[in-house]
Amino acid sequence: MVGNKSVYNEDELKEKYDTWASLTLIELLYYGYFGAGNNVNWMWLKNNDCWPETHPMNFRYTRSQFEKILREGKVDVGNVIIN
Repeated sequence: MVGNKSVYNEDELKEKYDTWASLTLIELLYYGYFGAGNNVNWMWLKNNDCWPETHPMNFRYTRSQFEKILREGKVDVGNVIIN
């Protein structure tokens, strides 16, 4: 699943998988970006109540938060399927 998408080589990945008691693999789908000048950064997320007060892995955005992020990135929310 990881293959060439990791900073670790194959031997390092196998070692981590075999020896770490708790290993979390996160696969991200990169579908696009918001375009030049439409950066949604950490400060914007924090100032707009879109950054969790917990570890991001334990957090799920609400629909309204997700739509707010898309609008900030100049994405037409009407053209996005949110399921």
